[in-house]
Amino acid sequence: MTVSEVSRSTMSTFINSQAEVWAQLDQPWDQARLVVLDFETTGLSSSDAIISYGAVHIDAGRVVGRSSVYGLVRPDVALTADSIRVHAIREQDLAQAPALPEALDPLFASMVGRVLVAHTAWVETGFLDRAMLARGVSVDLTVIDTAELAWSHFGLPRDPHRSPGLETVASRLGLPVFSPHYALGDAWTTAVILLAMANHRAQEQTLTLRDLVTASHPDKRRRFGMVRHPQKSRRQ
Repeated sequence: MTVSEVSRSTMSTFINSQAEVWAQLDQPWDQARLVVLDFETTGLSSSDAIISYGAVHIDAGRVVGRSSVYGLVRPDVALTADSIRVHAIREQDLAQAPALPEALDPLFASMVGRVLVAHTAWVETGFLDRAMLARGVSVDLTVIDTAELAWSHFGLPRDPHRSPGLETVASRLGLPVFSPHYALGDAWTTAVILLAMANHRAQEQTLTLRDLVTASHPDKRRRFGMVRHPQKSRRQ
């Protein structure tokens, strides 16, 4: 098959697997199949682009490191000085990377039949929505947001203008931070944060996947461009 045929096949498999995702919602959370995603981007405006992604699987309440995926994406916009400073990814690092839409094929393949997990998930879902729309596809993703879960976990009033940073949440939970501002490292950090918070909730109640999705306010969507310095608000 050609590259475009492989890309279409990958997307078709991903779309058709959404029924598997919905079927898991009333299972105990630690029996579910999850994929934890992090994007590194040039920024958060509607003109910004993905430059790398990292994803790790959680099966039966355990992180499965051997199935992790990581990739670089050649953007159609110039990198900014701030982006290079934060991510340490340069123009020359991306010169031979695949461009969208095919660049995300390994990611969509890793998401088949899995509930999506992300920290400040509106960022990841926003860029995913754009990537799918570029292929003429729209999928209402089922999402667990660890930033939203953190508010209730720590008993804090929710601040609608910012999210608890990834590194801050990990620190408060006494957890390690894996290679910050590296997509796969941030995905690992998000994964262990979810496990810690879910295990704590499961001690107090029978916890289903639907409970975590509901607590994540999946119906809430924030528009691109609301955060001037996304790296600071998401990570620190």
